[in-house]
Amino acid sequence: IQPQKMTESCFWVLAKEDRYEDQDLLGRLALTFGSQRPARRDDEELEEKKFIKKRIKELKVLDQKIAQNLSIFLGSFRLPYEEIRRMIVEVDEEQLTEPMIQNLVKHLPEPEHLNALAKYKHEYASLSEPEQFGVVMSVVKCLRPRLNSILFKLQFEEQVSHLKPDMLAVSAACEDVRKSKAFSKLLELVLLMGNYMNAGSRNAQSYGFDLSSLCK
Repeated sequence: IQPQKMTESCFWVLAKEDRYEDQDLLGRLALTFGSQRPARRDDEELEEKKFIKKRIKELKVLDQKIAQNLSIFLGSFRLPYEEIRRMIVEVDEEQLTEPMIQNLVKHLPEPEHLNALAKYKHEYASLSEPEQFGVVMSVVKCLRPRLNSILFKLQFEEQVSHLKPDMLAVSAACEDVRKSKAFSKLLELVLLMGNYMNAGSRNAQSYGFDLSSLCK
């Protein structure tokens, strides 16, 4: 399975097969099922080792799980990291999408990690892809608040359209109550009875009352 095809809830994202690694077990597997390979020249083996070393780069700052999740997220975008940074800085709404920003906020390394990665900008080529992304994004000031602001902007119209019916309903209900003759009579009766029961006290002969005072 290619990393970019894995979802966050995929079993393999959470798997920790390293804990079962045992040299004795691996040795027996090699002895039982291994097949002899034709002898290869030393230079071929050296090239293979170089390739493996190049492909597997040691993490400098990020936790392995954070780096893995970020790598899966980045795999869904076929864009240079500098282009993603440009889209964020310029708030390019033609390119930015709500799911993209939501996932970026979710998987973005903490500010202290980004600051630490910024120190490796001169070792960029030796970094893993998630940490290379961190180096590129580390130059953006207030990155997380910026992303949250972009997300709010992208969601604003949808949120307004979602809240507008409720706001109109509340406004209409308040207007109906304000114009209700029956409710006006009820308030007048409450004021009358309140003044009657409070005769001789400091609240006697009140001209009106706040509705909140009825609960006292």
